[in-house]
Amino acid sequence: MSSLSQHKPALADNFKPGHYDVVVGKGKKFYTHKGNVMLRDLVASMLGEYSKATSKAGKSDIISSVVKRINAIGNFVRREPAAGKWIYAEDRLCREKCSQTFRDALCDIYRSSSVAKKNRRRREQEEMSQESSSPLPMKKKMRLMEPSPVVPPIPSDFFNFETDLIFSAAPTGTGTSLPPPKEDNLVTVLSDLLNLPSVDEDSSNPFEPTPFMPSAKDIENSLALVADDIFNDNFFETTVAFSSNPENGEMDNFTTFGTTTNDFQSAQCRVVSPNFAAAYAA
Repeated sequence: MSSLSQHKPALADNFKPGHYDVVVGKGKKFYTHKGNVMLRDLVASMLGEYSKATSKAGKSDIISSVVKRINAIGNFVRREPAAGKWIYAEDRLCREKCSQTFRDALCDIYRSSSVAKKNRRRREQEEMSQESSSPLPMKKKMRLMEPSPVVPPIPSDFFNFETDLIFSAAPTGTGTSLPPPKEDNLVTVLSDLLNLPSVDEDSSNPFEPTPFMPSAKDIENSLALVADDIFNDNFFETTVAFSSNPENGEMDNFTTFGTTTNDFQSAQCRVVSPNFAAAYAA
């Protein structure tokens, strides 16, 4: 026994640990004993001072202080294995009991800190996951829900150039325009403008010399190509050869150009040959 235990009388045979006695032993029964709970509370109150101690001597002084406080109101006791009787615990066992209680308390703090860090990291990850999978903010959601502007339907004759085509047959630079022709078809307009014979008409006359000129079918095919160029090109310039004097075989080149307006509902065709304009005016 320690020197402290030798000055105390032996415990009675019917001794039972009281509320202020600390039982030195293992097991749940001893762990929940009220004296042992009191020891843990005392250690917890001095844990900050113990953790700041930088030397073994400093920690030993704190342990001695705890043992002294317990002995002031109670005792450190243990059960003797051989006789099964309660006896006072040796001073060495008392200090070991207090030292182990300090280590357990520090371990609980470190464990709690580690668990807290893990829990905090898990919460942060869950929050990030929720943010990535959360619906769009209300303002952005409302913007996406706004209906797009309604585009009015395109009229059925929107791309019917034959009815909306406007022609200008004045010489270049005059800035004057003539009324549009009555015919709807561009090929027919150009054919009539040059006084070309119709494909359906028989222009042969046994009493008249055969004029030197392409056939009416070939001319209308050429005019169809011109019309196709006019309708298909945003900017076009087409040169077509026509016979203005069939008797001597002279050929005039008529250069036409035009632009299509942005609304695609009308087209301008300007004739730059004065002869062409004169023929149209006639």
